[in-house]
Amino acid sequence: MDDFIGYIDESKGLKFEKEIFSKLESELDINKKILHNVKIMATNGKYTQIDLILITYAGIYVIESKNWSGKLIGESSRNKWIQILSKKYYPNNPIKQNQYHIDKLSQYLNLDKDLFKSYIVFPEKTNIDNIKFESNDNLKILKINTLFDTIISDLKNKDIRLSYEEIDKIYMNLKYIK
Repeated sequence: MDDFIGYIDESKGLKFEKEIFSKLESELDINKKILHNVKIMATNGKYTQIDLILITYAGIYVIESKNWSGKLIGESSRNKWIQILSKKYYPNNPIKQNQYHIDKLSQYLNLDKDLFKSYIVFPEKTNIDNIKFESNDNLKILKINTLFDTIISDLKNKDIRLSYEEIDKIYMNLKYIK
């Protein structure tokens, strides 16, 4: 059958999230706060789960980790992408997924959306050459091996947008969501 919704291995996904978290924690030598697996109220009493949130002086990085392998074909405007392994799978578009996360975070925290950055991160082995999107300061699709250099480069080029106190306040608001 050629039309699977998407190939998901929950344990591999969680392991990849933890790998990113550990590297952000140990390799980014800046004042930062990191949260993992944050659930925000979405619609109809349901929640949306955000993999990683990195809060820095330059803004809030919302990181969607996808421990997918194979070749990916996708466009930012499409609802589904194509993942080619031994079969074709049709996972949801992570750009749209992460934009939804940012919309809900922005509402929850009552902050402007321009303060948020969407990073979609894949393992080094994943072929992401056929993903069509408009890269800009607020959207990056990259592999884990370039994540940290990309964030450091981004931070060097940004003004201070959040004070230490604001970083702590945002962190506490998200850490203790009821």
